[in-house]
Amino acid sequence: ADVIGVPKTNVYFSKNTLSFRMVKLSEKKLDVTNLVLLEFDEQYDLYEKPILTPEKVTVFGPAEVLDTLSRVFTESILVERINNNRELYVKLHNPVPGLLKFEPEEVIIKLRVEKFTASSIEIPIDAPGLRQTIKLFPKTVTVHFKVAQKDYNNVRASQFEAVTDI
Repeated sequence: ADVIGVPKTNVYFSKNTLSFRMVKLSEKKLDVTNLVLLEFDEQYDLYEKPILTPEKVTVFGPAEVLDTLSRVFTESILVERINNNRELYVKLHNPVPGLLKFEPEEVIIKLRVEKFTASSIEIPIDAPGLRQTIKLFPKTVTVHFKVAQKDYNNVRASQFEAVTDI
């Protein structure tokens, strides 16, 4: 049974007869969930969300097994020391290899990586909707943030807001 990928419960023996219980294959398109763990070199990080290609795969198997699946997962692997753009070819995890087949069997995960720096900016505190004149102390706050080095010169105080909740 293991050699031909059939569960042992579906194989019956008698003295002269070998029989199999066959099941019609069905198919289902499912979303892929990325389980790849990423570890970056110091100061490096993702610049944008990883891109999975394809985002959905076709799964073939018995209808009663496909009905239990809501998504497909990549293999859980660790990729270390990332400091540049990468294209990862990752196999899909098959929970029932003897019964299910994926098309395709792997996905491509594109990583856009940039070097980041920490910075800070001082911005005023806003107190909208106050009918009374209230003196705020302090009048400004310092916002600390992490930004891709290539975007550093595009950061402006107007992109941040500090608002009171009075």
